[in-house]
Amino acid sequence: MNDHYQARARTLVITGLAVNVLAALVDLVNIYGDGIYKYLRFSGTFGVFLSVLTALSAAGAWWFLTKIAVASSEQRSLLEKAMYWFALESLLGVVVAVNVGWHQSITTWSGSIIWIMVIGGAIETIGLVALARVFGTTKFGDRASQELSIE
Repeated sequence: MNDHYQARARTLVITGLAVNVLAALVDLVNIYGDGIYKYLRFSGTFGVFLSVLTALSAAGAWWFLTKIAVASSEQRSLLEKAMYWFALESLLGVVVAVNVGWHQSITTWSGSIIWIMVIGGAIETIGLVALARVFGTTKFGDRASQELSIE
């Protein structure tokens, strides 16, 4: 049963991160569509592309991290705590985005990017808390003798 809940939590985490990739892509399209890139120097333009690559790399890392199987009670405890800390980090990111977005309309390009990031971060946070709960409730039987797999 834990595998089912872990799959659901994993889906939430990856969906939240995918929404953040979408926000980075919308930002990139906005900058090139409005011609803003003409006024950005190399570092500004480079930063926009780095945002997309950063979002993709985070999604790629979490793709594998959310497949971790727990092999001992020590690992269970460490992974549960780590997921709660990652959830807190994600939640604080949502708070930062809401603080910035509070003064921007969702109907503008820049406002929509921020609010898309809020939605993605909220979904990711829920998924990380759910994943922490899965690790916190993992029972051990024959699993202690199995090797870890991240297929």
